[in-house]
Amino acid sequence: MENENNILGNNIRREREKRGLSLIDVAEVIGVTANYIGLVERGRRGIMPPKLIILAESFEITIDELLRGTPQEEETDPDGIGGRRAALKTLAYNLDENQLNFVITIIKELKKGVAF
Repeated sequence: MENENNILGNNIRREREKRGLSLIDVAEVIGVTANYIGLVERGRRGIMPPKLIILAESFEITIDELLRGTPQEEETDPDGIGGRRAALKTLAYNLDENQLNFVITIIKELKKGVAF
């Protein structure tokens, strides 16, 4: 039977990969190193509750889903747009107000069709 850290690590890896995020991306969100996230994903380390809350929020899932996992669900997003949106939200999580405004401006310009 898998121990709790292995279950948590597997769930973090699944959610990270589903969103196309790197270890570095996830590490930056919760303020640890990419190496540490790798250890967590392999079940060799755990995560303190405050960081677990931030991680679950950035993945837009509950802590329970992160700790226990979710049943395999039907494919509801075949083109992956939802996963990419979730990845964008995760990457933007720690941006300050100026950085976030800059990203929003870029997205608005892209929607207008302006080339950079």
